[in-house]
Amino acid sequence: MACAKPIVAGLEGAGAQIINDSGCGFVAEPEDFMSLANAVLRIYKMEIEDRVLLGQAGKEYYNKHFSRDVLIDRLESWLNDVAI
Repeated sequence: MACAKPIVAGLEGAGAQIINDSGCGFVAEPEDFMSLANAVLRIYKMEIEDRVLLGQAGKEYYNKHFSRDVLIDRLESWLNDVAI
């Protein structure tokens, strides 16, 4: 996500939710090679501009939720909550 590239992943759970929420790519069913192949082909068939948009969506989501500053702020908040 931080590299602003579209993502294709074969996973479920929180990782899949992040990809879906961010709109940065496509999630395939874990251990389902046809689902993964279809997701790869879906990106392959997209116009380059649309692939760029997927990458940008991932970068924006990363900056909002996972950047160093965001994670440090979150950690400081948790530590302050524990110290009280």
